Amino acid sequence: MIKNDFLKMNGYVVFNLKDYDAELYDKFVKHSYINSLDELSTEFYEFRISCKSLLSPEELISKFSKIEFKDVITGINITNFTESNHGGYSYDLTFEFSPQYEYIQEIYNYCKILQNMLFYDIYQSWFQVVRGEIEDEKDIKIKNRLKFLEELNKKIISDFYDDDVNPYFENGNFVVQQTYFPKGTGIIEHEDGLNPTRLCAILYYLSNDWRYGDGGELVIKKGEVVVPPITGNVVLLDFSENNVSHAVNEVINEFGRYTYLSFFEIRNSVSHKEDKSII
Repeated sequence: MIKNDFLKMNGYVVFNLKDYDAELYDKFVKHSYINSLDELSTEFYEFRISCKSLLSPEELISKFSKIEFKDVITGINITNFTESNHGGYSYDLTFEFSPQYEYIQEIYNYCKILQNMLFYDIYQSWFQVVRGEIEDEKDIKIKNRLKFLEELNKKIISDFYDDDVNPYFENGNFVVQQTYFPKGTGIIEHEDGLNPTRLCAILYYLSNDWRYGDGGELVIKKGEVVVPPITGNVVLLDFSENNVSHAVNEVINEFGRYTYLSFFEIRNSVSHKEDKSII
């Protein structure tokens, strides 16, 4: 049950961690990066897109197998597709790339070549890494980050809901989607839909170099509120009683739009690796 009146009425709340708890803000930055935000760019291993194509799945895979830069883009994973009544297909898919390539912009340049080869309409795209199962994480820095984000999310959920938060963090339910949006990417306006097992989503922004005009803002309820992706900004979207429309403005200039995102739901033994949704 929602105990915050604004959240209950509007379906969202927006605040900055500095105002919420200055000590938690400092820890948030410390656990995210040590010297530079660019450290996070070396952690991604997928480029996710939703798009349309005239190619069937078989044709898409066949054409991908013939590309000349497979040492960079090493695989393509189709997570969902539907055939249109008017011809063509709609896809949700990811490009996987070699960890030896640490320069995210170079990887994105190759991804754009693939996009132009294979698709004619791309309505959302971003880099991502999905993390969960904290005790299995071997990298101490990342493990500590996940533990911190778990405790931070527990506190925020407890402040806004009367629900027992523990079920949302048990049995591998807690997952962090770490995302990066380069220039030219964004997400079209959409609604996630009510979900009886989903409580809410919480997003944390990390772009300390963002300036007005850079794009990449989260737009809620057709512009009722526009949230810049600056470091420490937090958005909570309720799905227990609300179904708020939202979008991500296209990134226009050269800056890093980094985000942590977690959905809080009891997935009934569904693996976190199958949870590919994002906002």
